[in-house]
Amino acid sequence: MNDLEIPYSSDETFDLYRTKDEGYWREVGERRTLALFARAAREVPAYADFLKKHGIEPSRIRTWADFQQVPVTDKANYLRQYPLEDLSWGGTLLGKPLDFAATSGSTGTPFYFPRSEQLEWQCSTILEMFLRHSSFQSRGPVAVINAFAMGPWMGGMMTYKAFDLINQRGKQPVSVLCTSNNKPAIFEALRHWATHFPEVVLCGYPPLIKDVVDEGAREGIDWQRFHLRFHFAAEAFSEDFRHYVAKAACLKNLLLDTMSIYGSADLGAMAFETPWAILMRELITEDASLSDVLFKGKTATLAQFNPFFVQFEAPGGTVLVSGNNTIPLIRYSLGDVGGVLGFSELTRALDRQGVAWKGRIQEAGLESYRYELPFVYVHERSDFAVSLCGAKIFPETIRKILIQESFQRFCTGKFTLLVSHDEKQNPHLEVHVECKRGGTAAEKQELDLQQAIVAALLRENAEYRSAYEQMREKALPKLVFWPFEHPLHFGPHAKHKWIK
Repeated sequence: MNDLEIPYSSDETFDLYRTKDEGYWREVGERRTLALFARAAREVPAYADFLKKHGIEPSRIRTWADFQQVPVTDKANYLRQYPLEDLSWGGTLLGKPLDFAATSGSTGTPFYFPRSEQLEWQCSTILEMFLRHSSFQSRGPVAVINAFAMGPWMGGMMTYKAFDLINQRGKQPVSVLCTSNNKPAIFEALRHWATHFPEVVLCGYPPLIKDVVDEGAREGIDWQRFHLRFHFAAEAFSEDFRHYVAKAACLKNLLLDTMSIYGSADLGAMAFETPWAILMRELITEDASLSDVLFKGKTATLAQFNPFFVQFEAPGGTVLVSGNNTIPLIRYSLGDVGGVLGFSELTRALDRQGVAWKGRIQEAGLESYRYELPFVYVHERSDFAVSLCGAKIFPETIRKILIQESFQRFCTGKFTLLVSHDEKQNPHLEVHVECKRGGTAAEKQELDLQQAIVAALLRENAEYRSAYEQMREKALPKLVFWPFEHPLHFGPHAKHKWIK
C-alpha cells in the first residue's frame, strides 16, 4: 500500500479499528498527510502556486514539525483564487467520473465541490459500522429512510450512494427510501413501508428528526412498533436533545442506536460518533468543570476520525483538516472552532477529574467498541453562522437588512444571532437587535423587520428555503430588542460578537 492508498475492504477497516492502538493511528495520520502534501505540491497547479506565493519550498517539509510551517488554506485565500481545474489533480477534470455538491452560498456565490468515489466509499464504511453496532442485531434487510435534503447539497445524495455501496458489498442488506426532508413523505413511509422491516434507520437533520418524533402520535405512528435507530448530521445538539428523542421514539439503546456525522461538502463524511464517543461526551457534559476545560462550556460534537481518510489539527482552536479528494485540501480551515484529542489524552483528562469512566463503559457493555482512533470536537461556528435544521444562517444576510434606511431610524445595525431551545428541545432562531440610544421599535417596525429578514433568507439561502418549506412558523426568527449598549449582547467589547 502506498502512502495515499486506503484499505478498500470494510472488514479490514473494522479490524484495524479493533486491533490498532493510538500510536498506530498517529503515525498513519502524519505519514499520509505529509505524503498528500508532497504529491499535491507536485501535481496540483493551484497548490504549487499557493506555496510559491507563501515562500514555502515543498522539499523542506519533511517532518510533522516542518508541516506546521505550511500556510492554512480556506475558501477565500485558496479555492476562490484559482480555476476549478487548477485546484484538481493534474490540473484537469477531464476523464474523471464525478458528482458535485454545493455549499449554501450564503456568504456569496456557492462553491461546487467535485466528489470522487473514494469519499462515498469512506462514508459507506462509517454507515456500515453504524449498522453493525445495532442493538437489535437483525439479519435485515434494514429499512433506511433518507430524510436528508435531496438537492445540490452533500447530505442526501452521499447518504444514498453510501448505502448503495453497502448493498453492493452484500453483508449488511439495506432497503433505502429517499424522502428528502418532506415530513408527509416520511410519515407515509413510516405508516405503510417501514412496518415491513425488522429494523428502521431514520437519517436526517436533528431538528427534522425531532419534529417527526414529536408529531408522530398525531400522524398515527406508534414508535413502540419499530426497532428504530437515528443517524444525524449537519449540526451539533446537546445530550439532553439525544435523550429527549431517544425516549420519545422508544429507542432501545441510545449509545448504539444513534450516530452523528461531522461532514462537509469539502471532504464528505470526516468524523463520526462511536458508542464510546457518545458516552465520553455524556460524561464530559455531566461535569461542568471538565466541560469548561475540554469544551469551554459550550455544546460540542465529539467524534472520532480515521486518519486513513482525513487528518485534523486545531492550532489556536481553529479546526484544520487535510484530506484527499478530486480537490485535495491541505491544512484547510472549515471555519469551525474546536480541538483534537488523542485517545489517551481524553481518558487521562477524565481520570484527572475523578470520572469513573471505566465503570460506565462496563455498565453500558461497550468494552468491544473500544477504538483508539483520535477524537475531534467541534463547536458550531462561533463567529460565523448559526444552524437551524441543517440551514447555516450567516450574519451578512441580516446585516444588509439592518443597514437599510427604514431600520436605521431606530437600530444601530448591531445584532446577535443565536439558536435557543424550549423545554421540548424545539430550536428557535433569535435575532437580538440593539436599538439606538433612547430609541424603541414600534410593533409595525418589528413586523416589517422580521418580514424583511425572512424574505432575504428565502432569497439568498437555499438551505433556509428548504428548512422553511418544512418548518414554516417554526423557522421564523424571533426578534428581541435591547437598549443601546446593553451589556448582555452589546457591551463595550473590542469586537462585536455576531453569533452566540
